[in-house]
Amino acid sequence: MKLDHLRAGTGVSHCRVPYLHIARNPPYSALIIIPCCCESACTPLTIQEQQSKEKKSYGCAITVVLSMAALSAIIWFAPKLYVSKTGTDAGHDHHLRDVRFEHGELSETEADEYIGDAACKPCHSEIVKRCAETRHARTMRPVTLFDDGDQYRSITKISDKDNGVDYSTSVHHGDCIQNGKVRSGESLIKAVWEIGSGKNARSYLSEQMPEGTISLRLSWYAMPKKFDFTSGQAPGHSLTTVGGAALSREDLTNCVQCHATTVRSGVSGPNLANSHISIGCERCHGPAKAHVAACSAGKPAAGQLAIELLKSASSDRVNAICMDCHTSAKTNLPGRPATERNLARFSGAALMRSECFQRTTTLSCTTCHDPHLNAEQQAQRSDAACLSCHHEGSSNKICIVNSKSACSSCHMPRQVADDMPYTLYTNHWIKVWNRE
Repeated sequence: MKLDHLRAGTGVSHCRVPYLHIARNPPYSALIIIPCCCESACTPLTIQEQQSKEKKSYGCAITVVLSMAALSAIIWFAPKLYVSKTGTDAGHDHHLRDVRFEHGELSETEADEYIGDAACKPCHSEIVKRCAETRHARTMRPVTLFDDGDQYRSITKISDKDNGVDYSTSVHHGDCIQNGKVRSGESLIKAVWEIGSGKNARSYLSEQMPEGTISLRLSWYAMPKKFDFTSGQAPGHSLTTVGGAALSREDLTNCVQCHATTVRSGVSGPNLANSHISIGCERCHGPAKAHVAACSAGKPAAGQLAIELLKSASSDRVNAICMDCHTSAKTNLPGRPATERNLARFSGAALMRSECFQRTTTLSCTTCHDPHLNAEQQAQRSDAACLSCHHEGSSNKICIVNSKSACSSCHMPRQVADDMPYTLYTNHWIKVWNRE
């Protein structure tokens, strides 16, 4: 945000903060006008007039402070209330709790507006079928012997010498168990929930315990095919429990928010058993109860579908929805050590640094990605997006290595993120990378 002082002619503007401009900040770019209390209505004053009215500037300053407070509220709530005129059906009720921008546990009434993917299937069967086969659809699920038993039966012995704990995994009475052994005894904790699709890793949560839900100390990593310490719980970190990190109610909600479509509120914490875990249709399109009711009543007219039509949404709107979980520069600010060390993991923050993104208003996540498929199934689509600008006869640069295909393999390399061992992420900062 940039603060500008107005000047006109040889006079000096009496108002110290005449306006505040919000630069391109998806999805709610705007020019915010701050009211002024000056008698002169911000017309230019002579130096003498300026000095004679110095005291009144303090009143103006107070107004500015109050206006800034109001502006802060606008900036905070704008993403939650903003609706793209291009991509949103006019019949949608935007006073509903929208999980795409309003995080937190849902009450029973709020959660009932979300009715699940099965309700979408009668009209959108092929799309629902494709989505069910993606990693989005299995980014969180219950731990089972069928899916996880082989990993937990593997010979796993890991030591944290700093804290004096030896860890192992096992299957006991049909449950997948993580065992933390110390001199005074051992801690046996059942893995109940799995976080992550398994492409890179799987982390685990315990059931609700007196100290809270535990983010278990060991995670399964796909690349080396073994257990190791969970991100953020490597030796050297202080332990809240032998079994892992105890999560408060708020921490648990934040942990699963982007691995679930809806999170229902329970008595002592999120009711995960009755939540819609993993990513379904409504995590991107919003609550569908009113939409299904409108369609069941007959073929609704345009403007009465009561759901957001993202295929015609603006690029800013699409990016805002995707980056809510895939991290935008708003949440991972440039210059922060955690951002710089893990930029490949924060695809939204990386994309926004790209010259390709900055020079156009149409580039969005769905330019290259069909959200109903896994990313690696769409290499030709990504190449087509690049070649639509970088082709022979255009004024843009042409790749001297390969001008026809495989653009992302060089210009969006897969890299390791510091805070996630054994994992590779595609860095979405599109540029010519130094291979050294």
